[in-house]
Amino acid sequence: MEHEPTARGFGVDSDDYAITRGRANVDARGLASRVRLELADVTTWEAEPADVVISIGASHAWGGTKQTLEAMRDRLRPGGRLLLGDGFWETTPSPKALEIFGEDEFGTLADLVDLAMACGYRLLSVTTATLDEWDSFESRWCASRERWLLENPDDPQAAEVRAIVDDHRDGWLKGYRGQFGLAYLTLARL
Repeated sequence: MEHEPTARGFGVDSDDYAITRGRANVDARGLASRVRLELADVTTWEAEPADVVISIGASHAWGGTKQTLEAMRDRLRPGGRLLLGDGFWETTPSPKALEIFGEDEFGTLADLVDLAMACGYRLLSVTTATLDEWDSFESRWCASRERWLLENPDDPQAAEVRAIVDDHRDGWLKGYRGQFGLAYLTLARL
């Protein structure tokens, strides 16, 4: 946004912590006049179609990848771009990985691209997160909650937060690490 003075951005998330952190970042970078972040359910949010839409790791909010692609298509102008970040199986998933993500939810990278094409997009670019990037993401997800636990050890929600982060870390390290990947597709809406 700093490098494109005419750009305007709007973000919606149901995670209060993410919105609060995002707003602080927007303010610190002096972008408050051009970037708006709202705490809301994005699946019911209504807005004019955009030139660019970004959906990273949010297909669960829409009920799956196909539903996400359909919803994003409705939110894009014809010729608009979608940056979709979504999961795929890099290798045959273990029973634990299937327990975490579901047996029918994800396919291969080629399956993900084929699904996007069938939903009315053309593929402009595909990249995937490396194992180091994926580990960094998962580590930060856990660390933010671990820091909260260190700062709030006697909070009534501490036991629940501890259980959530322990379960997530075990799922990642003992379940899907090296099997489940994240693809970034740049798609053009037909």
